[in-house]
Amino acid sequence: MFPASGGTDEATEAAEVTPPAGAAEAAAAAEAVSPGRRAGFCGRRALVVALTAVAAIAVIATGIVMGLGRHPGHPAARLAAPAASRPASSSTTPSSTPPSSPSAAASASSGSSALPAGYYRFTNATGFSIGVPRDWRVSHDGHYVYIRDPANSGIFLPIDQSDQPRPNPLADWRQQAANRQRSYPGYHLILLREVRYTQAEKAADWEFTYNRNGVMVRVLNRNILANARHAYALYWSTPVSDWDASYHFFQVFAATFLPAPAG
Repeated sequence: MFPASGGTDEATEAAEVTPPAGAAEAAAAAEAVSPGRRAGFCGRRALVVALTAVAAIAVIATGIVMGLGRHPGHPAARLAAPAASRPASSSTTPSSTPPSSPSAAASASSGSSALPAGYYRFTNATGFSIGVPRDWRVSHDGHYVYIRDPANSGIFLPIDQSDQPRPNPLADWRQQAANRQRSYPGYHLILLREVRYTQAEKAADWEFTYNRNGVMVRVLNRNILANARHAYALYWSTPVSDWDASYHFFQVFAATFLPAPAG
C-alpha cells in the first residue's frame, strides 16, 4: 500500500518488471532518453530483448528501431540513421509547433523530498529517487525505469542513467538532436537550451514534437549532470493533445527527483 502524502516510506525495485505499454512507445522513448552515450557497451541482453519486441510488431515499429549497447550503468543509444555531429540550433522554433512549455525558461524546478498529496517516493536500486503518483505504474527495461499513466499508455516518463557522464549536457543534446532531425517523422524542435536545476551541476532541456504512428507527440527530455559519477535523462512524453492537461505531472517529477549521491 502506498504511503500517504508527505510520508517517508519508499518503494524500491519490487515494482513489476515489465516492458512499457506499446512497443512503439518503448522504441521511441529509448531513442532519445539517453544522456551522454558511447558505442560499444556490454549489455547485449538489452539489445536482444529490444529487437525481439520490435520484430514482433514490425508493422508499427518500422523506422523507429535503434541499436543498443551498454557499459554497466552506462547504456548507449545509436540511432538507426547515420550519426551526425552537426549541432542543432538552439534558437530554432518552427511556427508549426505548439507554444513552448514552462521549461523554456532558463530556470528549472528545485529538488525536494516533500511530496504532494497522492504521491509516494520511489527509490531505485541504483540510488536515485522520485515522487510517483500512487496509481501510476513503475516498471523496468534494462537500465531504463518507466513511470506510466495507467489510463493512457501514451503518457510516460522513462528515466535513463549513466555512471560515465559527458561533461556538457547541452552539447550532448545538440549532437543527438542533429541525428533526430533525420530519424523521426515530422520532427520539429521547440527548444534546446541549458537550464538551472538544483539537483544538477549542469542540465539542459530538449523539447520537440514528432509523428508517432499517426499521433503527434510532444517530448521534454531533461539531461541532468548530477555529479562526476551520475547523469540522468528525464524523458516526458505525451500526445500533443494531452500536453497542457498533463504537464503538471512532469513538474512534480522534476521537483521531486533526487539523484544518487556522488560517493
